[in-house]
Amino acid sequence: MDSIKYLLPELDYINIMPVEPDFYGQKFIKSVLEKIVILKKTIDRKYLCVPIEVDVNINEENAKLCIQKGAEY
Repeated sequence: MDSIKYLLPELDYINIMPVEPDFYGQKFIKSVLEKIVILKKTIDRKYLCVPIEVDVNINEENAKLCIQKGAEY
């Protein structure tokens, strides 16, 4: 997470994948929610406009959790 904070001013958005890439049918990794919180706080602290989106294995339940933690899409 530390390395991305230096790139934030250059980004149009951040796409977080809550599963391991390339493995179909995985469960949503709940630890991603804390990453969203940390990223959102960092973005807000720097007064940036970098939307956080969460992609792959999203359902109504975990979509609500992601939005509550700071994701926009």
